[in-house]
Amino acid sequence: MIKIDNRGRIRLPGKLAKYGSVVIIDAGEYFIGIPIPKDPLVAT
Repeated sequence: MIKIDNRGRIRLPGKLAKYGSVVIIDAGEYFIGIPIPKDPLVAT
């Protein structure tokens, strides 16, 4: 679950925070977060 605080910043849960970046897709009523590892070769 991705939470957005009152300043519009996206707060990621702990398991997503370790990734290099997260792509946020606005799917209408909700957001889809796709984590992108800092090093894709290590994650696979």
